Amino acid sequence: MRSCCFIFIAGVLLLSLTVAVPVAAAIQANGTISVVSQGWVPAGGATVSIDGVPAGTIPPALTVTVPAGTHMVSASGQGSTTWTKRVIVRKGSTIKIVPALEPGFGTVSVVSDPPGADLYLDGAKTGSTPWNSSGVAKGSHLLLLRMPGYQDATRYFILKPPRDITVSIKLREVPPPTPTPTRTPSPAESGLGSLVIRTPEDGYEISLRSLFYDRSMPILDGKWHYQVGRTPAYWMDAVPQGTYDLIVTAPGNLSQVVWSGTAVVRAGGETVIDTSRSSGNCPWGLWPCL
Repeated sequence: MRSCCFIFIAGVLLLSLTVAVPVAAAIQANGTISVVSQGWVPAGGATVSIDGVPAGTIPPALTVTVPAGTHMVSASGQGSTTWTKRVIVRKGSTIKIVPALEPGFGTVSVVSDPPGADLYLDGAKTGSTPWNSSGVAKGSHLLLLRMPGYQDATRYFILKPPRDITVSIKLREVPPPTPTPTRTPSPAESGLGSLVIRTPEDGYEISLRSLFYDRSMPILDGKWHYQVGRTPAYWMDAVPQGTYDLIVTAPGNLSQVVWSGTAVVRAGGETVIDTSRSSGNCPWGLWPCL
């Protein structure tokens, strides 16, 4: 009877030893990852994943048993960036990890002088100034303000949450258009010249008509032959270039021709006729000159 009991007890001890060895070996093949929150944490906490499998939420601290080896740990929360890190866990050891979480969105305020400008953020119209938004993504952005009567204004800015940004822009008025200068053509370009007639005494009557029979160059209101002025010094500043029949008659007596001849007017030039120094003739006699 005693021998039977001894054999039974020995069998139980042998079986216990056989089971305990694999369990101890399995425990020694694992390690732990301790994830601790520190610094900024999104509202509601951050979800921790190990090798793509959710393992829990921080805070508070999270401890997870994992097989020894290489693992990928990530953490993210609402409105935060995603933090990732590759870690190596050794058998029977614990590795501590502190995720460096950052906000993924921040607040941007834009004011303009004057207010009421249309606001475009990264090419998309988002409202008008003054403008405020807490949902602007972290990173670089291009801001454009546009308002009738004012020049477009652009600004680049980099948003680094949790630091907020305020952009203040003074709009510049569109300058008035520069008037195109009007150029007055010179007398030569306009085909006009000047004619000056001098006589020895005052009161001589002057008549002028074109010698072109086709009448293609009307002068002085389209009249061909009429009294145009009195001497001793008479000039006309805007006479179309050409050749003219010039007649000078005695004061108060249009039938008494004292001088007749031709006057050649050149564009941009001045033609001076001094009847006291030059002689003229009436090509058609007295009557055609009148």
